[in-house]
Amino acid sequence: MRRPALPLRVYIDRLRGLYGRPKRPIPSGPFEWIIWEHVAAVPDDEQRALVFRTLRQKIGTTPQAILRTPKPKMIELLAPGGPNPGARLARLHEAAELMIEIGLARVRTLVRESPVEATKLLKRFKGIGEPGADRILLFCRTQAALAPDANGLRVLGRLGYGKPNANGPAAYRQIGDALAPDLPRDYNWLIQAHQLLRRHGQDICRATPRCEACPLAPDCAWFRRGSR
Repeated sequence: MRRPALPLRVYIDRLRGLYGRPKRPIPSGPFEWIIWEHVAAVPDDEQRALVFRTLRQKIGTTPQAILRTPKPKMIELLAPGGPNPGARLARLHEAAELMIEIGLARVRTLVRESPVEATKLLKRFKGIGEPGADRILLFCRTQAALAPDANGLRVLGRLGYGKPNANGPAAYRQIGDALAPDLPRDYNWLIQAHQLLRRHGQDICRATPRCEACPLAPDCAWFRRGSR
């Protein structure tokens, strides 16, 4: 497979020029990131952030706080995050119970000291697969990987780091391996790159992309092949 036309840093610089510097992520620590995954059923990050902030301010984000809050109050807090707040509450309760069983202090220690062992524990939580675990470790600044979501994966595949439009575990690992030589151990840069690639996949490099608005198009393998 041919390498992308430009270093990853150049692509990220162009995206930063288009979207500006991303906001600092809101969650802090592994359990808050698990909560973040479940508080909303909408793709809108601003709405997810609103629900998360409200939850944090009103009841707190410890496993114990999630479990002791009455169900009607939790439903009220989760409702702005989209449909089926009851199902999201059930997932939060399940996650809180599992975190208490494992021990939050233990998870925090492993995230900090042994990412491989931390990944095994994080994958026990419903909805947290390999990409989700990698993302938590990235945002906790203990594993220098890009951990792209489906949106970022689509952008990277089209640039030439993998097969265009490929998705799923195999594509995630293939693109991760292809990215590895280009990744600095600079967590600020990695986190912003992750956020910018996600934003680009949501806004422009969608399933049906708007290549005419894309600053990456002149050096995008998929665009140059006329695949649009």
